[in-house]
Amino acid sequence: MPDMRRFCEGAWAEWKDVPTDTKQFMFERFSERWQWHSSDAELIRRAWDRHFNKCYKDELTKSRRRTKIKAGTEDITQTSGCGLYWIPPQHWDSLIKKWGNDDYLKRSQTAAVNRRTEHSGSMVRHTAGSIPIAQHRVNLERHLGRPPTQIELFERTHRRDKGKGEFVDGKSQTVHEQYVSILDQKCRDQDGNPTQHPDFDAQAWCEATAGPRKGRLYGFGYYEHPSAILHPPNTSSSSQSVDQEAYQLLQSQLDEQRQQTQNLQEQFAHVLQFMASQGYQFPPQPPPSAD
Repeated sequence: MPDMRRFCEGAWAEWKDVPTDTKQFMFERFSERWQWHSSDAELIRRAWDRHFNKCYKDELTKSRRRTKIKAGTEDITQTSGCGLYWIPPQHWDSLIKKWGNDDYLKRSQTAAVNRRTEHSGSMVRHTAGSIPIAQHRVNLERHLGRPPTQIELFERTHRRDKGKGEFVDGKSQTVHEQYVSILDQKCRDQDGNPTQHPDFDAQAWCEATAGPRKGRLYGFGYYEHPSAILHPPNTSSSSQSVDQEAYQLLQSQLDEQRQQTQNLQEQFAHVLQFMASQGYQFPPQPPPSAD
């Protein structure tokens, strides 16, 4: 995206190579356009860093592809002097040496396989397209007239026909079936009769998906942090002795935290909309890692 390209002044093969002071300056520019409560500063910074980590990687990927076309070769090491305008020639030549390194090529190939392959060996897909999951959540809330449940959001982005058709791949169907099966076993009374399922059971979802992997939770996109999804399950039951006043206080704090999380998601969705209005084309959401 234009803002990020403007600050590229080194042979930085990955976002982690970008100097801290450069990242800080970029974030300060971002902060000039948007405001948030001071208590949300850490969450906003983490979300910003995760987003630009991916943006930087995507920009370099597109640059490699375009440069190879420009040079008429599939060998990136043969593209010296053919780099794009936003990367100085001397930095481009340093980058292609890194990209041509055997260790880098091996790691890149392994990562590509992991991104495309699920545990069962088939391709991972969803219906989110180029729209971030956070924006799908906002759109679905407008359509329903209320905040969607996590399962409604998952089905909207992993089933065809706007969440009403068949699942897009084997993994999404398997996870959904396992989640429902776990709930069926958990939601029974003392006589074994089925009881009503909760809107979302975080523990059951973790069991069905094997929990978060590399900071992501399967089914909810790259920008949705697991902590925003995995709210502690309701642990009140007749078999537990819970101080009612303390429980109500905790419940109130949890409700407040959920509201803050929802507000952050809406703010971030607006940020993404603004970025799109400035000409940035969002790539499809990456699938979860298979390791």
